Amino acid sequence: MNANRPFLALAAVLAATVLTGGAAIAGLVHRPAPPATAPVTVVQQQAPTPQSWSEEGD
Repeated sequence: MNANRPFLALAAVLAATVLTGGAAIAGLVHRPAPPATAPVTVVQQQAPTPQSWSEEGD
């Protein structure tokens, strides 16, 4: 069995290459692009400044 170990390792590497290559090719299949969405305008408002209250009185 030790004599076949390099061949088994090579077979495992090749099998992994075939599987991952197939997944990569399947991911590259041309699919129609989704419809473009309209741009979104983001409006940020500044938070009101907090009032400073004093305990001292006038």
